[in-house]
Amino acid sequence: MTIERLERVMWRLRKNKKPNRDHLYDCIMKECGTHQKTIDSNVLALKRLGWIVFSKGKGLTLTGSDLNET
Repeated sequence: MTIERLERVMWRLRKNKKPNRDHLYDCIMKECGTHQKTIDSNVLALKRLGWIVFSKGKGLTLTGSDLNET
């Protein structure tokens, strides 16, 4: 898992107007791999970086902090 891959995941998420958890998992599978441990570790990394926040149900909010970091 590298920052470049996480940035590509975020790019894929931004292409969708209303991203949800299923779309997040699809983006991670396309960029990083399909193993469940890979998906879980990438979701955790995105949450720790503060780039995504989960809401009730299948909601997902993109914080935009990935665009501001250098």
